Amino acid sequence: MGAEALGIRLLSEVKEESLGAFLGNLRLLHEPRPSSRVGIPQIDRLLEVFQYPVTQAQTFQSWGSPTRIEGDIQTASRNTARNKTAVIEIVGPSGCGKSHILYYAITIAILPSSFHVAEREIQLDGKDGTVIFLDADNRFNATRLYQIMMSYVTRLVLQILEPNVVQDADVSALVKSSMQHIHVFRPSSTSSLLATIESIPDYLLNVNTHVSGYRVLRLLLLDSATAFYWSDRFAVENARVDPSSAYNSHPNKWPMIVKCLQELQRKFDCTIIATSWALFPTTTSDQGVRSCKPCIPGPWASFCTLRLRVSRCSVPKFKPGIAIEEARHEARRRQQAVEKGQFEGYVDGWGSEEWSEGVHEGLKRVRGKGWFKFWVRDEEVGFDGE
Repeated sequence: MGAEALGIRLLSEVKEESLGAFLGNLRLLHEPRPSSRVGIPQIDRLLEVFQYPVTQAQTFQSWGSPTRIEGDIQTASRNTARNKTAVIEIVGPSGCGKSHILYYAITIAILPSSFHVAEREIQLDGKDGTVIFLDADNRFNATRLYQIMMSYVTRLVLQILEPNVVQDADVSALVKSSMQHIHVFRPSSTSSLLATIESIPDYLLNVNTHVSGYRVLRLLLLDSATAFYWSDRFAVENARVDPSSAYNSHPNKWPMIVKCLQELQRKFDCTIIATSWALFPTTTSDQGVRSCKPCIPGPWASFCTLRLRVSRCSVPKFKPGIAIEEARHEARRRQQAVEKGQFEGYVDGWGSEEWSEGVHEGLKRVRGKGWFKFWVRDEEVGFDGE
């Protein structure tokens, strides 16, 4: 074989890939199963059930500690880790705590890992990252987020220090400094949402436009993915009546939106969380699986890894024929229940017939069996079991 032919053959054996793909593979080798993607253990455990379903052999083994599944599913294939990305949809009606879950996740994502105050190092378990918030509902409340972050940090500080040792000004300075790393965009239509997502990589990589250039993108949040549902539906119906309508030249954008989100997640390895309305009733199967039909169009259903349904914990109604004195006593108990601000969430079972056996087994074994509770009060948000 001549030198030229040998050179051609050797060159053909060289694999070529982009720097981004190389770094992605390197990250996968270094951390094949990243844990704590959201920073909320109750949600992270459920996400891991779907990202890393147990193998058939593991269903006959002991699961060990109930606080973490990951120790029992270390042998889940690396291909599964590559294919199952961290995409979560939170479904529920207005006032069911969806936005407060996002605010709590933001708190964990942007706070530093620790807080040095009064010559002590307070562990905050923050991820020291940055967050993209797509505020399609135009309801992002920075004041409310500030209250939640202040409460979170103060609670952890007071577990270590006396109240008179730390000043509110110190905590406030930390919170305000961290909040600089939330980047809020307000798309006004589905087309605007697509254009915004397409622009995010260039925006993040241009360190001259923001102060988060040295931080990792931890979360991309969309509140809500169904914000333009009715306007888009009107456009579709109008196009059926009037073939010359503008919609026919601008078809469904969701396939492109999902494609852009996949590309963005491939580049930045961020967790994506979207909220959506519960536009269809919840049904319960003969096996007791509760589910709600998705209303986000396009390929979102196959893109989403974990779908959660959240709602306010119901307060029992007065019994028929209850006596006045008993009603007064019950009224006080009912008011106390309302003031607790209790909410609950569970894994929505839509499409559960297509889940692998490992996912079904994982939900049986995980703490809460797919359910969790959280509470929303005047200035704080928390999850049961913290």
